Order: sequence, then structure tokens, then C-alpha cells
Amino acid sequence: MRESKTWPMILGILAFLLLFGIAGWSLKVEGFIQWMTLPVVRAVSSAAAAVGSLWPGDRLSANRHATKILEERQAALAVDRARLIALEEENRLLREQAGFLSSSGYESVVARVISRDVTGPRARLLIDRGLRDHLERGQAVTVGAGMFVGKIVELNERVSTVELITDENSRLAVSIAGNQTLVGVLEGRGNGTAVLMYVPVSASLVRDQLLTTAGTEEKIPAHLPVGLINAVNGSLSDPFLTATVEPLISLQRLSLVSVLRPSAQDPGL
Repeated sequence: MRESKTWPMILGILAFLLLFGIAGWSLKVEGFIQWMTLPVVRAVSSAAAAVGSLWPGDRLSANRHATKILEERQAALAVDRARLIALEEENRLLREQAGFLSSSGYESVVARVISRDVTGPRARLLIDRGLRDHLERGQAVTVGAGMFVGKIVELNERVSTVELITDENSRLAVSIAGNQTLVGVLEGRGNGTAVLMYVPVSASLVRDQLLTTAGTEEKIPAHLPVGLINAVNGSLSDPFLTATVEPLISLQRLSLVSVLRPSAQDPGL
């Protein structure tokens, strides 16, 4: 009886040891296989990562980001270029103003444009000079080599309003350059345009002819360049001719102007 119970116990222990050995051996084999295949797994993972970085969606996102950076740089360069052009134009006008004032003998006050309204029928500037600088209503406002652009119409202590020649309320007596005879009245029409009115039929107007101030107004000297005739309208049967006139400078871009004064006075700077 005792032998019959001992043999099954021995067989069970042997079976347990056999299974335990097989399991340990299999674990060792598995570890060996993992160790052998580890470089391959690493290489495959790196390749997958590289391929993933070249996926169309990622490339598109990267291209968009690069395009945005380039567009921002181009915009910044465009702004810098515009500023440089504006500074060069301002320096040129200042040199021309200095030459004109020194040769003409006019007293003037240089003013900076601080705001503008040149849309629709209006064409006005606000400048940083006023009563304290001895400015007066009706004084001529010029740029560059004495180009007439408007006159003072409103005054405050430190600022003034300039009515440009294209303002709908602007009226200016003009002559043909080199001739002191009054040829007509230049009227502003808004939107950057002006029309020469009441021109005698006998007047010989041609395209690109230069018009100057007639000097009929007390505070506006004669012979200041005003604009060029663009087109002459009318016929010999009409009582008067008209002509469209183009300003000599872009009035929307003015930054510095000179106000001509009738007498030499200290601006109190």
C-alpha cells in the first residue's frame, strides 16, 4: 500500500520539475531571441520615424510654416523699403525747399503734416504750426521748389488747417508760366482733381502747360508752380474753355510743407 502511494507522488514531482525546466528553458530562448533581434527592431523603428516625418500631412504643415515665415519677412522688407523711399523723398523735398527759399528770399515756416483728410470732396491737411508761429489765414503753403499746394484756412495756437488745391472749396487765380496775365480760376473738385474755369477762348492752352499763381491774392506770391494742364475742353463757339489740371506732386503723400509769410518774423522756436 505504501509503495502504491509513493510512486504517484514521485511521478508528480518529476512532472513538476520537468515542466519547470521546460518553462525556464523557454524563457532563456525567448530572451536570446529578443537580444538577437533588438538591432533589427531599433533599425525598423528609426526607419518608421523617418518615413513618418516625410508623410504628406507633415510635409504640408512644414511647407505652410516656411511659407508663412517667408511672407512675414517679405512684408517686413516691403515696409522698410517704403519707409526708405519716404525718407528719400522727404530729404529731396527739403533740399529743394532750402534752395527755393534761399534764392527767392521768402520768409517761411517749415511745418510737419500731422493728419490729412483727402478722401471724397475734402482735401485738407493739419500741420503742427499755428498762431504762436505768427501764421495767418490765406498764407501760401508750398513744398519742394516752391510748388503751391494750398493755403491756410483755419488757425489754432499750435496747429493750422491747410486747404489743398483739390478741395471742393478751393479757388485760386492762375496764369500760364512766364505770363503774368490771369488765365482763369482753378477750382478744386475733390477726389484729387482740379479744373481750370473761365478760360477765354483766345487763350492758347495746350496739354502739359505749366500753371502758376497769378499773384492776385495778398498773401500768395505770383509765379509759384501749381500744376500741369491735362486736357482742354470746349470749342471756339463756347464762351469759355475749361481744362483739367494735374497737381505737380501727390497731395496724399505730403509730410513736410513750408508756409510763406508776408514779413520776416521770428517763429519763436
